[in-house]
Amino acid sequence: MLQKRFVDSEGYLYACNREQVAQDVYRARPENLFVRTHFYSEINQDGRREPRTEKRLSTLEHAANSVIELIVTAARAGVPPALSERQLDIWYHFLTLQWRRVPDLSETPEHRAMGEEIFADVIAEARVRFPKYIEQIDRLNEPPARNRLIHNSRLESLGISSIVLEALRFRGLAILRVDSPKKQFILASRPVIKLTHPGKTDLRHPECESWLAVAPDIALGLGLGANQISLHGISAENVRYLNLCAAQQSQTIASSSANLIRSIARPR
Repeated sequence: MLQKRFVDSEGYLYACNREQVAQDVYRARPENLFVRTHFYSEINQDGRREPRTEKRLSTLEHAANSVIELIVTAARAGVPPALSERQLDIWYHFLTLQWRRVPDLSETPEHRAMGEEIFADVIAEARVRFPKYIEQIDRLNEPPARNRLIHNSRLESLGISSIVLEALRFRGLAILRVDSPKKQFILASRPVIKLTHPGKTDLRHPECESWLAVAPDIALGLGLGANQISLHGISAENVRYLNLCAAQQSQTIASSSANLIRSIARPR
């Protein structure tokens, strides 16, 4: 849904896997980038995949696409969009989803270790509370069952909490617009950038920033206050800075410009 706004005139993107240093930039269709088969499908006890979460995410993305289109159109016209509370909440849900759902986050060693630790704590507590069911509990702790339950729990956690939603509502929406035709934002496999200072990491803090590029010339993030929608220009220097931040935390980056991807993947 986001990629289609970044393609070149022939519908292609130029991409690079930053973990494969020897690989050059390659050209690909959007449907072949940032894709994981069944990554958001629940696993049943018999091993079958159920796309319940896939369908839920698809519904949200469809609604978010309409909101993003309103924002992009208004921003390119030089005015903040007029969005309802419902439309803003759709955007907040989508931003949170893009922050939490991506493989580049959930497949990091730290994130996997945290999932294993939480599961181990649950099993230990269950053994204490339900001693009559030790054998059944131990079967849940065997690798196939453990991996399935951790995977499904990750999918269940993709919703937005009321605390996060209230924090985003408290900040409102800020829009960055690139005015130079020679500069553009990139796509990244871990796309949400959070910029903070020590001790100022809470989303409610006015110096905490978070940005997600939704078009080559538009990025959306935390605003100036509740119910406020603000539109800002961004310098060429800061466009590159945000691109470098996105690339640094991502495995794959893409753009309609091969030269841009090369310069970001291997900065001087």
